[in-house]
Amino acid sequence: MRAVSLLLIVMGALLPGCAHAPVALAPAAPPATVPAPDRRGALDAAQALVRRGCHDCLVDALAQFSELRADPELGGEASALAVRAAVLLAVRENELGLVRHPYIDQARALLGPPEQASAELPGLIEVGELLATGPAGSSRAAATTRS
Repeated sequence: MRAVSLLLIVMGALLPGCAHAPVALAPAAPPATVPAPDRRGALDAAQALVRRGCHDCLVDALAQFSELRADPELGGEASALAVRAAVLLAVRENELGLVRHPYIDQARALLGPPEQASAELPGLIEVGELLATGPAGSSRAAATTRS
């Protein structure tokens, strides 16, 4: 009996030593902040499309500018460039003799209130509208062998 008592005393003394001490949890790491994407490259790429000047390039550039309008840093610049691209598209469609799309109306919608816009944009839309509604372009066939 004495042996059992002694065994219980020894086990009682050893068991707490074997128990794991509560582990202090490390403080939660702050959530990783994802850096805002650099949208300047997308804006520059859209401007390069405008400089190329082909109809499809202008359509793509207008779509990219319209998407970038929501960007907090580039929104104002992208809006002005979207207006310009829409006007260029209206003029280009007329030059090519294509079916007209409402790009001038889209330019006006993108412009918003003229008093809040860049000073040259309302006039640019007016000039673009005159050019876009003028006589449609056509390709001239050679009338003689000299042509």
